[in-house]
Amino acid sequence: MTDERRNAVLRFLFSGVVIDEPKKLGRYMDWDRISIDQNPL
Repeated sequence: MTDERRNAVLRFLFSGVVIDEPKKLGRYMDWDRISIDQNPL
């Protein structure tokens, strides 16, 4: 595994997924409320 690939995997594993409250009601996925925060390695 190259260093660049290893760094990408670590950034993915140590990232935080933040899901906000739904803004609309219904039976569908509100993709705008999901964000990924990068944590420092």
